[in-house]
Amino acid sequence: MATDGDNSSLLRDLWMPFFPPIALPPHVFQHLPIAATMPAAVVTRAPSLSLDDLLAGAAQTDCERACIAGALTMLERDWALFTPETKDYFAKLQRKYPRELHWIPRLSELDAALLAVRWETADAIFESEKRRQFDYLVTRGVDLAGATLNFGVRGALDTLISDVPKVLQALVLTRIDCDVAAISSIAPTVKPLLGERIRRRARAAFDEMLNAIGDINRNEPKLTGYGPFEEMRRELKARIAQVLDTPALLERPTTERIEALRKLEPAGDPTRSSTPAEEQRTRAERWQRAIQNHPFGAGVIVVMAVLATVGGGIAGFSGAIKSGRDLFWPAAASAPAASPNGDMPRKTPLDRTVALSDKS
Repeated sequence: MATDGDNSSLLRDLWMPFFPPIALPPHVFQHLPIAATMPAAVVTRAPSLSLDDLLAGAAQTDCERACIAGALTMLERDWALFTPETKDYFAKLQRKYPRELHWIPRLSELDAALLAVRWETADAIFESEKRRQFDYLVTRGVDLAGATLNFGVRGALDTLISDVPKVLQALVLTRIDCDVAAISSIAPTVKPLLGERIRRRARAAFDEMLNAIGDINRNEPKLTGYGPFEEMRRELKARIAQVLDTPALLERPTTERIEALRKLEPAGDPTRSSTPAEEQRTRAERWQRAIQNHPFGAGVIVVMAVLATVGGGIAGFSGAIKSGRDLFWPAAASAPAASPNGDMPRKTPLDRTVALSDKS
């Protein structure tokens, strides 16, 4: 028979992949897949909606076993929806809890291939190029990171209307190039199935940058109703949609990106470009930005794409938030588009987070 200590340890391990490293406001917490498995008493007792406080609430209300049962039921029912990173986390956890997790299947060929992709290193290259381009725009009066337009710089408005769309389109292509380079060593049999994940990641990067333009609009009332600005945004969205719909998306030149990936690989560990502490800090910052930038509310769709990571024992996830309980899942990025979405009625997971949109 399991002891209280065993139950506490098991519950923490089961819940950990589904929680960000910050306390969540109630309107965000309710969309977590794990939230529906918790007795109301646990949520009521917890002083905040953080992992540690909810674990304490489960212990204080003698609900640990009920929470474990609910988590295991959800996990087995919706296994097909999880990212390869989350599946890998629980497959490794099976060694610690062989009785409770005996049913976990082996990773598919596609899942194994996705885990082998150096997403983090591709992210490092992309972020470096994005910073370089953003720094250039600051010299021209447009600060996308700070969401400000410096009218004191001559031609700042023209830069926003004319140059920013070119920079953002180039960065979307850079995002694609980095990811295509990252999958260059993956088996040819599964490589074509990674196209949708690459599209999602490119769309998530674009959406985040597009949100920065929206923030400038909110911070600069002069832009409201300004025809050229609104037309620029519409044309930019259409242009990026066309890029992402290109059938030959995965055939872009990759030689330069592959070389950049090799140069960025840390010695001794070709799969990691940051420490677990850095990954946790990055995840926390993405969640904080998501909660600050998006008004969660009933009937309002807010999508979060958190790049999935497995760092420091944490299984990351990518997913989406939608009104109701539908979409905040380690999205079915590991499955072809035609794969079933599991037992519960649910639409295809949306592509964009704070995301957020775990890292990796």
